[in-house]
Amino acid sequence: MKKVIIGILSVGIIAAGIFVGLEYYKKDQMKSSLQTVEENTPEWVFKQEIHAMTHQKVYASDKWDEVVVTEELIDAMLQKLDEQKEDFKNASFYDETLTAWKRGDFSNAVEVHNEIWASQNGTIGKATRLLTAEEEKQYVDRLLDQQRKREERQRNLHNMLNETNNE
Repeated sequence: MKKVIIGILSVGIIAAGIFVGLEYYKKDQMKSSLQTVEENTPEWVFKQEIHAMTHQKVYASDKWDEVVVTEELIDAMLQKLDEQKEDFKNASFYDETLTAWKRGDFSNAVEVHNEIWASQNGTIGKATRLLTAEEEKQYVDRLLDQQRKREERQRNLHNMLNETNNE
């Protein structure tokens, strides 16, 4: 009986830890995508999403937000910009940035990163150059691998909880 209680407590503690970690991941990875499609997105949120997008393209000593840049994300950002351009003080900067990215031209990523970084009073993590194709591939592979591992942990947790409930 003691082993069963310890087992149940262990599963509960593991489940709670995984759940908390997963929730932080979801917030980090999904907050930007969700907020860019909400009504009345604050400009600072929109600007931070662009900043996070630059991290896939630039070398900087420190990167705090990470997101994989996709055509769908760029389209969502352009749509949100179109809906709220009257609300955004820097709408033309965002439009020039995202329009270039939509064409596949990320040559402005260092400049965009550092302009946003400076506007946020950045002190560490200034972009110094574009990533090489290999560095960018490694960056994206790492993010996708992290996502895959988190999803695997979530499936395992779900299976463990189902097994516990079935006992």
